[in-house]
Amino acid sequence: MKSDIKKLWIKQIQAAKELSEYGELNSAGVLDPAGILCDIHRKRIKKAGWKDTMGTNTGTLSYMGATEEMPEAVWKWAGLDSSDPQLKNGKTLNETWDDGISVKALVRLMETSL
Repeated sequence: MKSDIKKLWIKQIQAAKELSEYGELNSAGVLDPAGILCDIHRKRIKKAGWKDTMGTNTGTLSYMGATEEMPEAVWKWAGLDSSDPQLKNGKTLNETWDDGISVKALVRLMETSL
């Protein structure tokens, strides 16, 4: 993973007041860890944005058509090898977050795994 993007991603995860726990990139404006990377991408490329998935105010917003995993354009831009990168705990980022790990523990894993 590109080191400058990794540092910014981790910093923004740590600074988040709340993180989504529902397996969605963006649930009513609350991002999960992968959603935070999508938002960094959005701010850097300024060509894409969050959209109401169904056009019905469900609260689930998509980024580049994705609602649960990072779009290919995002993970490739960040220098990752997949939309759900493997961490050193033997699980993927999404699996680890869904297991209820603390932000502090997730950050430690990300620092050593990505």
